[in-house]
Amino acid sequence: MFLALWPARQRVVEAINGDPWGYALAIMFGAFLLFRLFDIWKPWPARRLESLPGGWGATMDDVMAGMMAGLLITAITH
Repeated sequence: MFLALWPARQRVVEAINGDPWGYALAIMFGAFLLFRLFDIWKPWPARRLESLPGGWGATMDDVMAGMMAGLLITAITH
């Protein structure tokens, strides 16, 4: 009887293991979309950082967009 149930048991384990990966992928996709939204829209803190000299402005507004996206995703998921 044990051998007859083995394939069904494997499918259940695979389904359970697949759920966290799907959740993580959805969260990463959502974070990427939010990052792109904040990077294009440039809300107040990011727009102000854009005026830094040299390449620092472009770098720091991307960092700020990433931080805002990360905070929003964290607030949504917790």
